[in-house]
Amino acid sequence: MSERLIPISVINENTVDAFAAHLESFADTLSDHERTALQSLLTSVLDPWERMRLRDPSQILSPEETEILRALEAEEDP
Repeated sequence: MSERLIPISVINENTVDAFAAHLESFADTLSDHERTALQSLLTSVLDPWERMRLRDPSQILSPEETEILRALEAEEDP
């Protein structure tokens, strides 16, 4: 195993935060085209339900369904 790989057992919130910071720094060096490719790659490894959650509702729902969803989001919690 590569010395650069981190065993799953030691991954915690701090590890994830550090990785995210390094990934953001790396992404800042990319062109728009390269950044889009990176975003597509990262999105492709997400769980399908998580990918769906990240999409704009109008890409999945009809205009009427999107309007209903927006109205429900605007309502206050009971």
